Amino acid sequence: MIKVAFVCTGNTCRSPMAEAILKSELKDMGENLENYSIYSIGTMAFNGDTASEHSIDAMSEIGVDIKKHRSQRINPENIQADILLTMGRAHKELLLNYDKNLNVYTLKEFADMGEKDINDPFGLGIDSYILVRDEIIDAIKKSVHKIIKISKEENQ
Repeated sequence: MIKVAFVCTGNTCRSPMAEAILKSELKDMGENLENYSIYSIGTMAFNGDTASEHSIDAMSEIGVDIKKHRSQRINPENIQADILLTMGRAHKELLLNYDKNLNVYTLKEFADMGEKDINDPFGLGIDSYILVRDEIIDAIKKSVHKIIKISKEENQ
C-alpha cells in the first residue's frame, strides 16, 4: 500500500481538498482505493478541526463531500509517507529540516509545474477557495499517473 500525505498549514483548507481530489480522481480512474493510504496533515494544525466552510462549499460544488474531515498536526508517525506533497515551499523546507530523508515535494513540483506554491485561501472569500481548488485539481490531474505507477511498483 502506498501512503500519500498532503501537507499545508492548518489542515482545514488546501490539504483536505487535495486529499479528497486525489481520492476522487483515483476512483474515477478505476483504481482500488484500498491500495492507497491518502491523508492530509498540517504543520500548525489543531487536531480535530473541521474543514473550513468555504473548502466544504468549493468541494461540494464539484460533488465531493469533505464535511467529515478532521485536521491533524504533523507528528513523527504521519510524516512517514511514501510521498509527501506540500502546498508550499515553506512546508517542504520544514519537513526536510525535520528529516532530510523524507520523500517530499511541493504538489506543483511533483506535477512537473515548477516548485511553486498553492496560495493559502484562509480568511478569503469563496472565489479564492474555488481558484485554489481548481489549481489543486490541475496539479493532481498532471500527477495522478505518477502516483498510480509508484503504487503498482510498490504492490509488485
